[in-house]
Amino acid sequence: QQSLGMAAAEEGDWSAAEEGLRAALTIDATGSGSAMGRVGGGIVSLMSGELAAAARRAELQTWLAWVEANQPGKAADAVKLATEARDFQQHELAGADKSDQALRLAAAFAEVALARARIAAGGNTAEIRTGLTEAERLLGTLSDEFRVTSWVKQVQAKLEKARALAR
Repeated sequence: QQSLGMAAAEEGDWSAAEEGLRAALTIDATGSGSAMGRVGGGIVSLMSGELAAAARRAELQTWLAWVEANQPGKAADAVKLATEARDFQQHELAGADKSDQALRLAAAFAEVALARARIAAGGNTAEIRTGLTEAERLLGTLSDEFRVTSWVKQVQAKLEKARALAR
């Protein structure tokens, strides 16, 4: 469900994306919470079951926030989801190994999703710009090898879309 939802989001099929991501969140809430891949399975980072479940939930919430921010009438829900996901990622960054590339990428995407949600909600321009600057800073800290991955390119594209809307 997650992969289908993410693929639909990349295609701009917001209805299918929301359906897939909500189903993934529901499945996840009833699932085992075993060690998962970070960033949609693109980068594997093993962690405890509880932390893996929380990280996966934050990832799903980030994607769902992005999807809802692109649909009329769903901005408030998008801001709520994105705020929770961003707060989780910031908490994880504060205590993480500074070399964790996947965590920094997930944090950057969470910042972008929150900025996009705030744009949709008519939020504070300064907060939006601050979030986009933080996302850009996080992307800038990634290794050269990691920076060329498709996951980074997707987040960079979303950052550019959000930046264009914030102008």
